[in-house]
Amino acid sequence: MTDRPLYKAPRSGPQVVPSEGRPITCSTFAFSAQNSPAPFPSAPQNSMETPLALFHRPVNFISQQKLFAWIEQSQQQDLARVRTLSLRLTDIDLSPLLAATSSSGRGESESAWSLYNTELERLDSALRCLPGLEHITIVPPSRNKSSLLSGIYRSFLSQIPKRCLKLQHLVIYDLETLLETVPGLKSVRKVDFEEPTSSPRPSRSPNSLHGRMMADKGKAKDAVVKMEVDTDDG
Repeated sequence: MTDRPLYKAPRSGPQVVPSEGRPITCSTFAFSAQNSPAPFPSAPQNSMETPLALFHRPVNFISQQKLFAWIEQSQQQDLARVRTLSLRLTDIDLSPLLAATSSSGRGESESAWSLYNTELERLDSALRCLPGLEHITIVPPSRNKSSLLSGIYRSFLSQIPKRCLKLQHLVIYDLETLLETVPGLKSVRKVDFEEPTSSPRPSRSPNSLHGRMMADKGKAKDAVVKMEVDTDDG
């Protein structure tokens, strides 16, 4: 099984394709809206409310997949009105790699790296599609996360100050020591850290492949998923 190709984030930011009568699409999302989960807004939409009022509401997502689908189905001018976002990060689906196991496990790890790196690029693209964010709340993945998942989490946090230039307040359900590994967060006007135990518990979805990767004879080392992203979108 060949590794999933990586998508390079465009230098000019997410491209949008206007279309009369239907939502425009942030083309940096390499997925089909038909196969994506339904959006998870913070409140039920009221048909009597205008789109302007709806997009000024805080929005909450139980996973980045819900966020991706919601962005895909929304118009860019409405996304620009969003000011408050809450997002729980979840692990990616590694089931496509089950058929790619090898005796050494090397090919499996390389494929996993590709999937995680692609997920990071999609998260970065999501931030580009929400330029008006002023308040963000992030709930990290479960504490029992692999080095690859930890890397994508820290790398995503480091992109927030670069993409969300209007950000006033960032809340993270993690320990304050995170500032040591993600020093870029210090540039945010206000950062609050909440106890991880106070955040709602995500539903568990065991993944046998993930477990095998974690138990690779104790040789797993800390890794940071790195992505070459041009921070100068001008």
